[in-house]
Amino acid sequence: MRELDEFLVQRSVDRRKDRAFWKAIKLVRKGMRTGRPRDRLLDFFRYSFIQDLMYPPKELEGLLKTFKKTKAVAQAAEVEERLFGRSPDTRQIWRSFKRADQFLRQIAARMQAESSLARPPTNQLGSEPKENPKNTKKRMRRKK
Repeated sequence: MRELDEFLVQRSVDRRKDRAFWKAIKLVRKGMRTGRPRDRLLDFFRYSFIQDLMYPPKELEGLLKTFKKTKAVAQAAEVEERLFGRSPDTRQIWRSFKRADQFLRQIAARMQAESSLARPPTNQLGSEPKENPKNTKKRMRRKK
C-alpha cells in the first residue's frame, strides 16, 4: 500500500510517471471484456432449467411432460418473471442458453484432448495372418 501511495503521489508530480500510469490503464481496459456484463450463473440456471424440461431425469421420466426447446424457453421466461419480478426477452434466454452450451462444449473438448507428452499409439502386429476372401490359396511359382 505504501508503494502504491508513493507512486500515486509521484504521478501527480512527475509527468512521465503520469503517462506510464495512463498507458497501463489503457492496456488493462483493452484487455477487459467490452459490452454489457453477463451473469454466468443466470446463463447456467437457464441452461439447466431448459435441459431439465426437455430431458427429465430417468427417475421422473414417466411422470413429467417433456417440452420442445421453444416451449421450454417460454417456460423459463415465465419462471424467471415469477422469481425476479421482470419479464426477460426470450431472445436473451436463447443467447444465454447458447453461451452456456458453447462453454460446456469447450470444456468437454479440452477434457477429451490428448496430451502432447504421451507417446503416439503404435500399431501392434498380430501373429495371425490377415484373411483375404478373394484369394484363399496362394499360387506357388516354380523356379526356372
